[in-house]
Amino acid sequence: MKTLTPDQRADFVAAKRKEVENYFANSVWEFAADGEQQQSDRHGRVITARWVLTWKCDETAEFPVWKAKARLVLRGYEDPDVMSLSKASPTASRQARPWLLTTATWKCWIVVGADVKAAFLSGSNFDRIILVKLPLDCGPPTWSLCPGHWTTCLHAPEEDAYGLSDAPLPWYQEASKRLEGLGWLKHHLDQCCFLLTTKDKANPGGVLIGMLILHVDDSLVSGSATNPVFKSALEDLRKAFDFGKWDTLTKKQHVKYCGCTILMNDHGLEVSYANYMKRVCPMTIAKGRRDDQEITEQEKSKARGLIGALQWPTTQGMPMLAASMSIQAGELSGAKVRLLLELNKTLHFGKANCDVNIKFLAKKQQPDASFDDLVLVCYADAAFCVRSDKTSQGIHPCCLRQFRLEGQQSARIDCWLAILQVATCLQIIFGS
Repeated sequence: MKTLTPDQRADFVAAKRKEVENYFANSVWEFAADGEQQQSDRHGRVITARWVLTWKCDETAEFPVWKAKARLVLRGYEDPDVMSLSKASPTASRQARPWLLTTATWKCWIVVGADVKAAFLSGSNFDRIILVKLPLDCGPPTWSLCPGHWTTCLHAPEEDAYGLSDAPLPWYQEASKRLEGLGWLKHHLDQCCFLLTTKDKANPGGVLIGMLILHVDDSLVSGSATNPVFKSALEDLRKAFDFGKWDTLTKKQHVKYCGCTILMNDHGLEVSYANYMKRVCPMTIAKGRRDDQEITEQEKSKARGLIGALQWPTTQGMPMLAASMSIQAGELSGAKVRLLLELNKTLHFGKANCDVNIKFLAKKQQPDASFDDLVLVCYADAAFCVRSDKTSQGIHPCCLRQFRLEGQQSARIDCWLAILQVATCLQIIFGS
């Protein structure tokens, strides 16, 4: 803050005030009673909070606009119950987004990218007693919002807040409850994928008219724009959640979702990680380091961060990095400087080829075509003894459903199924 200009400081003061208002708007805080601080101190149930201040770029504008963003974060490691909490919260699977985009292309559905404002502050009720000591500059905003409370540096949360280790789970539970209350059905194989269906006499099991993927506070929604049931569902969705972003995909309007950019063109839909890769920075290696020197703990920590930054696009939309990342991640233990150089080479290769997008091109040739007319094409690759310790990346067999095809195409699929059966046997013999 000391290096900022007066105008920039004013922007962050306004951002802090907006964040405090979000806490009060979501009924997160309850004022602590007199003497409660001393009692909680004695029982070790007071934790502190801090501000996280960042500049956020609004890339939807014609020119990049940087906005001040303030996030009030609790120091979750001070939570006295941190070791006994249930913290596992589901996120969308890797298959959910390709399925949604394939279906949207096949059915000519609209695609909407959205995120929920102050999601963790909207979680289910908080049933623990914890007092939070806020930063001193939280005082003036709370005094103006709640006159008469002049010693309000201490609050007790009624709902989850940022920084608590169990915050994502109550948010997911609350979001899932609201979606199911609006008629969205949770997929049996993916807890963060919700389906919207209608029933008729010809299809008693239901006709799929919409899909929604929930990844923490980011959502991807798709459905039939001409269906009145789906249009009504979208309206109810916007009433049930406080969305900060609601972007409809067009040829001119891109949609951002979990680090990727979804594009629309004449051929179909594409998923790009070009903008994501531009923000990933390489490792800095001191001059004079030999390739066979062991890396320091600090270098190992930075290498682990770079591996994590590259593994996300690798598993989501840049499969050309998969082999390198698998080998390099397996060599982190006892790594040499050579690994850092290889990581930088992988990053350079990823940046050079980040314009290679995953494309969704399946379009109906006939208006009355159904999902049974889609053909699934699988490509499987495996490596044997490719790591330095002679271990393998693993053999990954695939499953193909035989669609209603005739002649040579059907014979090819039968051949693929036979090959995959052999791959399954190899996995049983050698392990993964």
